[in-house]
Amino acid sequence: MRKVGIAWLVLMLTAGAVSAADLAERAAAVFADACLCPTALALKDGSDFGEGAGAAAMADTAFSRAVSRGLTDGFVGRSSYTIPADKKAGTYKCYVTSKDLTQADVEKFFGWLVKSSSTGARPTKTGPAKWEDGMGPSPISGKRAEFVSPGRSLVLEAFHFISEKGPVGSIFVTITHRVPRP
Repeated sequence: MRKVGIAWLVLMLTAGAVSAADLAERAAAVFADACLCPTALALKDGSDFGEGAGAAAMADTAFSRAVSRGLTDGFVGRSSYTIPADKKAGTYKCYVTSKDLTQADVEKFFGWLVKSSSTGARPTKTGPAKWEDGMGPSPISGKRAEFVSPGRSLVLEAFHFISEKGPVGSIFVTITHRVPRP
């Protein structure tokens, strides 16, 4: 009886570890498919609103496809594209996030995601993840890679923090580019 109990405990612990690894792998794969789609990576200096909105729509379509296949169990993904009132730059944002992704999980596939987002270039700057305004809800840990070129910036981050509701792991990309003057 004791051997059965030990075997059951080992099976449950192994299943939990596989499930966590599976979640991290699925989150990274869906992020790459949706957030780093060719339409998003093609945003550059001079891209217009239609191109940016198209990138967000492509990401949303990829998220919907992943949901219908049952690939997003345990995490959510979102994308957006905005141009502020001054109409100088467009911003594409896309992320996956989960309360079940640990810091190790979000960093596990970071190198692969950097290569996927780089389109052959080396990051301009790498370092720890950070809140852009320095005023996040809590300390943040993780990694950050920036690709900066004239009129365009791509920032890829894998981070983990403790929110009011508990731990959160996220993979986030922001692409900012100049838009053409009307």
